[in-house]
Amino acid sequence: MQIEKDIDYTAIFNEYCRPLKPLATKLKESLGILENIRALIFDIYGTLFISDSGDIGTARNSGNKNIFTSALEKAGVNITSENRKKAGIHLLHDAIKHEHVRLKNKGIDYPEIDIIEIWKSVLNEIDDNHTHAGEYDDSFIKKLALSFELQVNPVWPMPGILDVLSWFTNKKYFLGVVSNAQFYTPLIFKGLLRCSLSALGFNEDLLIFSYKHSMAKPSLRFFELLLERLQNTYSVLPEQIIYIGNDMLNDIYPALQLGMRTALFAGDARSLRLRKDNPLCKDIKPDIVITNLKQLIEVIR
Repeated sequence: MQIEKDIDYTAIFNEYCRPLKPLATKLKESLGILENIRALIFDIYGTLFISDSGDIGTARNSGNKNIFTSALEKAGVNITSENRKKAGIHLLHDAIKHEHVRLKNKGIDYPEIDIIEIWKSVLNEIDDNHTHAGEYDDSFIKKLALSFELQVNPVWPMPGILDVLSWFTNKKYFLGVVSNAQFYTPLIFKGLLRCSLSALGFNEDLLIFSYKHSMAKPSLRFFELLLERLQNTYSVLPEQIIYIGNDMLNDIYPALQLGMRTALFAGDARSLRLRKDNPLCKDIKPDIVITNLKQLIEVIR
């Protein structure tokens, strides 16, 4: 997936992204040789990229009034009312909650929003003088949404990411993604690695992003979208797939339920989610636990 040619996000990444280092966890690696693997499927936030919040910002309705107001004013949105400045971040959170409820009422077990539509509704609520005549084009909204996300949830490439992707690409493994995401998620690769997902070896049809399907992890149906494509197009069976993620509920649980092999990434304390109190995670165990992405090279055959 390539960045839109008519929008240059470079300045936004340069402004808001700074090097981050993973924070050690107390969990030790638990390795073992995994044979007959043909496809590696990755989570993004907290696995391929260090995520300061541990997940995509919209997943936790993150952000505060100061960041919200600053981002809007910098983008040229005119907010003169102090009450609206204070209410703005709540409008954003409420719009997300409302959309989750609407989608859940349609039968989606774990709903996902489209952040562009959320921002459109919020902007038209708070822009006193309708600076843009109530018509905010997608380019404007995408830049605003990306800058806001990078402020509330700074990200940086996880150590070893390029070596690992290069190794498995050269070995002709299928590479894919199943991730809670928004339009800006694939842009992180271009913005921080200076390379598109396809150039890094990912199969275009194996990129499953939540915002495109209105559903999110840990929905089993969300993961089934990947399995259908792998089996129908590449004749890859679930047991020939390893899913790598940092969250026992969102990543390991659904992958195991559908017959995939699993690797729990325990390389950063910000994002490691063991979910010990969740009954769905009580009796499950990943095939391996890794604390560094490069350990995948040692164990996958």
